[in-house]
Amino acid sequence: MAKLLREPLEGFEAQFATPDPACGARVMFTGLVREDTNGATTCALEYDAYEPMAIKAMEDIEAEALKLFGIRRALVIHRVGHVLVGQIGVLALVESGHRKQAFAACEWLMNEVKKRVPIWKKDIGPNGEIWQHPLSGSLNPQSPGSP
Repeated sequence: MAKLLREPLEGFEAQFATPDPACGARVMFTGLVREDTNGATTCALEYDAYEPMAIKAMEDIEAEALKLFGIRRALVIHRVGHVLVGQIGVLALVESGHRKQAFAACEWLMNEVKKRVPIWKKDIGPNGEIWQHPLSGSLNPQSPGSP
């Protein structure tokens, strides 16, 4: 159920208030925009994505997590657009029978999103703006040969 949303994610967790009765564990990660990036002040982030490709990559990651960890539910929701300090930029949710798989799957899910999903972020601060490229530099929108 991968999603890219332009509206705030605060309160979005309430959609998942009814747990799966087969699950004994739910792990939710909320990635917040922080006010410091490598020692520089951040006022906001601007997320941009090639949406069809990003959704497909997130759906693939969710499906892989189900198989790899034997969990019942995995989902990723990521913001696009302008996100202020303190707001949620990404939300990941995992449900499983036991906590060990849920924690491991949620961490793996977020690592894979960072590595594989074509979402870029521009750091906006008092001294200007700078694109923060994903872990694989090939997705940097300012590097030669990027999509």
